[in-house]
Amino acid sequence: MQIPDELRKCVAFLFYIPREGNGPKLAGTAFWLASIPDVTTYSFSYLVTVRHVIAGIQEGSADDKVLIRVNMKDGSLQFLETHVSDWLFQLDESASWIDVATHRGFYPQDEIDFLPIPIELAATDEVIKKYEIGVGDEIFLPGLFSGHFGRERNLPIVRAGNIAQFPEEPVRTSYGSTQVFLVESRSIGGLSGSPVFVHLGTSRVLGGKTQLMTAEPRFWWLGLIQGHWDEEVETQKSLVGKEYVNLGISFVIPTKKILEVIGR
Repeated sequence: MQIPDELRKCVAFLFYIPREGNGPKLAGTAFWLASIPDVTTYSFSYLVTVRHVIAGIQEGSADDKVLIRVNMKDGSLQFLETHVSDWLFQLDESASWIDVATHRGFYPQDEIDFLPIPIELAATDEVIKKYEIGVGDEIFLPGLFSGHFGRERNLPIVRAGNIAQFPEEPVRTSYGSTQVFLVESRSIGGLSGSPVFVHLGTSRVLGGKTQLMTAEPRFWWLGLIQGHWDEEVETQKSLVGKEYVNLGISFVIPTKKILEVIGR
């Protein structure tokens, strides 16, 4: 699976200044989203992450500021300042929070080295049906790796995996019961809020016939990483606290939930 280098430009890293200790401190990943032709004209963009990252910043921040660390075209780094209150959330039909946060704003876009995801690449129900996207299809996600995120530039990593289960019924997560894709890809610290793409390959069996994908997008935006599935285990250390094992299954919030929050 070949992944275009340009796709790493869709993500930014979120930081905040903690009440105690030195800052800035890592919080998670966010990604740029725009509609065609705004992807090329950059008239405006959305920045998207998971709500619990913004909530965590609000809880631990000294000033309620969400810092967006971006790469600049001149090779430098810059922190863009937003406030927790600038980020929008939404309730779903059951009056529970959708774990999505969005920020819509005007940025110094001639100076930032970024490339938004076109909203038109959303893997909607119609796209999933048309391309027969299903369990086993390859996925990949660019995002922040807390162990090595770059000193002089944001250095997103790319992780890969596959769709393990479709959102047929609500899944219990640490952030409530919600409809999510389950993907076989180990989520690690910093990847919450990362965009997830499904890769269709160079050829595909559609309607029982093999078709080349040369005239079609080879990947579609599937959703964003919410977190991963942990299981409590008993160890000697658990005598003084709980121990959890990452089971290698991540939760992906579908694009349609994200589009609801931004009103598309």
